[in-house]
Parts: sequence; C-alpha cells; structure tokens
Amino acid sequence: MSVTEVHHLNCTTFRLRFARTFDGQRKVFDSQLNCVTHCLLLETSDAGLVLVDSGFSSLDVQDPRRVSPIFHFVFRPPWKPEETALAGVHALGLNPKDIRHIVFTHLDYDHANGLADFPWTTAHAYDLELQAARSGPTLRDRLRYNRTQLRMHECWESYSGEGGDRWYGFQGIRPIKGLDNDVAFIPLLGHSAGHSGVAVRTAQGWLLHAGDAYMQVAELQPTPEGPAHTGLFQTIMRNDGKALQGSLARLSELHRDHGNEVQIFCSHDETEFDLLLRHK
Repeated sequence: MSVTEVHHLNCTTFRLRFARTFDGQRKVFDSQLNCVTHCLLLETSDAGLVLVDSGFSSLDVQDPRRVSPIFHFVFRPPWKPEETALAGVHALGLNPKDIRHIVFTHLDYDHANGLADFPWTTAHAYDLELQAARSGPTLRDRLRYNRTQLRMHECWESYSGEGGDRWYGFQGIRPIKGLDNDVAFIPLLGHSAGHSGVAVRTAQGWLLHAGDAYMQVAELQPTPEGPAHTGLFQTIMRNDGKALQGSLARLSELHRDHGNEVQIFCSHDETEFDLLLRHK
C-alpha cells in the first residue's frame, strides 16, 4: 500500500475561549484564538480512503444537542454543513463508502464525533485512549468523550503503547493495521490518556498530524521567555501536564532537526492549515 494523495479538510471552524497569546515580555495581546479542525483524507493505492480524525458529524450540525455543553461554551462552533468530513469527501467527488479506516489522534468530541457518519469503517486508537473514552472514571473523561457513540461503533483496532518501533528518535511507534508502514501512531501523550500523533509517508516525505499536542505553531519554537502560546483550555483538558510538556519538547526537537523531512502540524492552527492547503 502507498498513500497517493493527501487532502486537508477543515471539519469545523470555531473561536477558542480561554486562549491567551503572549509577546516576549509575557504580556497578553489576544484572549481568543480562531481555530480550525484539521483532518486528513488519504487516498491509497489499494486500501481505499483513510481519514485521520473526523471532526464533528453531519448529525451534530443538524442537532447540536448531541455535543457536550462544555464544547458549546468553549468552542462556540457555527455548525456549517459544509464543514464536516462527510461533506468534504463529497466535495472532492469521492465516495464516502470507500473510507475503510479512521485513525484517531484522540477521541475528544471535536476529533471523533464524525465517526457517526462512517459506521462501516474500522476505527483505530491507542488502547489507553479507548479505555478512557469508554469508561474513564473522572469528570473530565465524562465531559470530553461521546461515550455512547464510541461504545456503539462495532469495529475497533486498539494499540498498546509498550514496545513498538523507532521513528526519528520517537519510541513505541505502531504502524496502523491494514496500512502497512505508511501510516503509524507516534506517542504524544499528555493532552488525553492515549493521545498520539499520526505519521503519514507520502512521495514528498513524511507528514505528522500532532493532534492537540500543541495549539499554535509558535509553540514549536520555544524562547527563553517560554512558549508563545498558552491557554487555560489546555490546562483544563490535559490529562498529564508533565507528559504534555515532554511531547512538545520532542516535537520541537523534531521540527529543529528534521523539519526538512517531516512536516508537522496540529489540529487547530488555522495558519498551518491555510499554508498546507495552498501548497498542496
């Protein structure tokens, strides 16, 4: 199998509350962020279509009550029908039934609710993430995941974080079953219990979808004053602050040492999304 085409989809635009951007003197100059929900649609040589994350669903657009009230409060999405993975596939002239796999960086509402539009697919996630999403005991677990939907989906492949391969200094790499070594989980723990990046090998080099390991690209270029962006949202939602800092440090090293070989991007930075869309 090989990845023959990569499409960048925005599966919901929103403004993130509780986000603060700082200048070099640590002064706030913006209290909100314009965000996208960056998903990938991969065309492959012999494994059909593959989604990396799925955003919100067409059912959410029709009935936003399906989404946790905390997401309404924090995100305030406009619920545009054209900003769903399902609509994006149709807009490209492709058949949604050809999507065979959805690979999730993590299972928060804004990343996994689109699964409802593709019930026939095989869904892939780290086992720790799937366990937390289905039955995690904390209030944060109950608020961040659509448990009913995730439990109802019939076909899951889960992956252990133990052992695994190496990739640019990262350990515990897990190739996605059915996709050879061209799509793989890269452990980026901290934001959620089993958060990961998803690496995609293309003819032009590697892409790394870093999920919510960071929120703005400036965070990959730390300064003595600290990262350019910080947010109360990340503080509230993170599962393990120390692990999240470690993941960001590893991403910063990868960006510094191998930025010409690996294109890194996160889920919600609209600048990154627009740049990749223009240079596709």
